[in-house]
Amino acid sequence: MRALASLFALALLGGCSAGRAPASGPAQAGGGTTAASPTAAATRDADAPTPSRATTSTPVPTPSGSDRAAATPQPPAPGAYRYAQSGSTTIGKSFTTQAPPEGRLVVEAATRAGTGLRQRQTRETSGQHSEETTYLWLPGRVAIERIVVRYSSGGPAQEMRCEFARPPTALEIPLEVGASWSGSGDCQGARWSFSATVRRAERVEVASEPVATFVIEAQIGLRSNDMDQTSRSVTWFSPRYRLSVRSQNRSEGTYQGVETRSSLDSALADPRPS
Repeated sequence: MRALASLFALALLGGCSAGRAPASGPAQAGGGTTAASPTAAATRDADAPTPSRATTSTPVPTPSGSDRAAATPQPPAPGAYRYAQSGSTTIGKSFTTQAPPEGRLVVEAATRAGTGLRQRQTRETSGQHSEETTYLWLPGRVAIERIVVRYSSGGPAQEMRCEFARPPTALEIPLEVGASWSGSGDCQGARWSFSATVRRAERVEVASEPVATFVIEAQIGLRSNDMDQTSRSVTWFSPRYRLSVRSQNRSEGTYQGVETRSSLDSALADPRPS
């Protein structure tokens, strides 16, 4: 249940997913980031938590200069990135778990893939849950080639894989305010769908450094005979670092008749990898 739920909470390129839960499953989704899809209508709900103290934000004009130039399809620098995070997962009416206060994103070195680059990013939200996403950095877009969710609940580790024959778009490059895109695919008998819209440009402070970002709202669905789940996310994506520097995810739905819901907020602690 956790593995399936994680797949539809995928966040955009290094961001957080809705976590370790069955219902929401992918912080900062990783990673990482896509539907003849529903409209991307994610907004800050009344119950949305206050943004992490690791970042502050103010509206700014569309990024330009060095920030704008960095929006070319080049992957982020390899290394390990730390994220402050908070959230919870509830299964049924009584079982709730809390996300640990810190997670990390492990970014591997990119390799050549035809006319683009292939890069694997692994978002570790806890010691029992990780999501590995393989991205293709292609002319004009970043696509998702593969998602592997690994999880354990005290017993042997398990995993679930989604291989996309036609990799859906996670990001269109260069980003522009008002741009939108969507994608979908099949995942072990479930239909995975994604839509996203760039709502505005905003400057966010990360480790005392002002960082220009695009704020992207997305809606992700995962549906099958025994599952109906929806995740909404807001991601602050930095063209300069090619990473999510903040994300908010909310997920809810049912799996085999059991109601699930989860939330995960993440903020990049430092844009320099270790």
